[in-house]
Amino acid sequence: MVTEQLGFDAINLRLEGWTAVHADSQRRQWMRDAEGDEFASTLLLTYQPEALEGIDLDDHVGVRKAVRDIADQAGQIMVSVDVVGAAGVPALWYILKQNQAPSGMVYSGCLILPFTNSFFTLQLMCMETGITGIREAIVLDRFIASGVSIRELSESATRFEHGTAKGHYSPDAPEHDVQFPNHPLTRVRRYFRDILSVLSIKGVY
Repeated sequence: MVTEQLGFDAINLRLEGWTAVHADSQRRQWMRDAEGDEFASTLLLTYQPEALEGIDLDDHVGVRKAVRDIADQAGQIMVSVDVVGAAGVPALWYILKQNQAPSGMVYSGCLILPFTNSFFTLQLMCMETGITGIREAIVLDRFIASGVSIRELSESATRFEHGTAKGHYSPDAPEHDVQFPNHPLTRVRRYFRDILSVLSIKGVY
């Protein structure tokens, strides 16, 4: 844990493919297109010069509950939650999804980097555009074709473990990403990996 007060300039991101659209003392924003859909993805970096309250990364049960509460309050669904290493420090990474009008989903990945006297939040949002629901339909058809009943699929979709939906039927599972490389959930995960690879924090070695 870095104990000194970090400033906003402590975060360094060498982003490729993103267009900077805003910068001030507490917020930076980038956007990018996705397969011709202009600005379908947004990345927002914010800084708070105060300690993060209510989340202890060593308390995994508490972390899951905290993210569930965040999702519930925002009317969203939690896709995943993990504690990861980011630029040499522990960080919270979670993905939420929410219905958008008139159809489809918005997937939001959030990386929180807490320090003793400050914390940073990187929020990555990808919108589902064009024909929506293809991933869910194909994965559903595959399980039905394998002989799984609609009742079993329904039960697996409502079974929860560690605060996230589990079961053999889960269209949001990472193993389906390879089949849907342009899906917004796949892009959230891929962009997140790219961001981690270029993220550095001054004073952290």
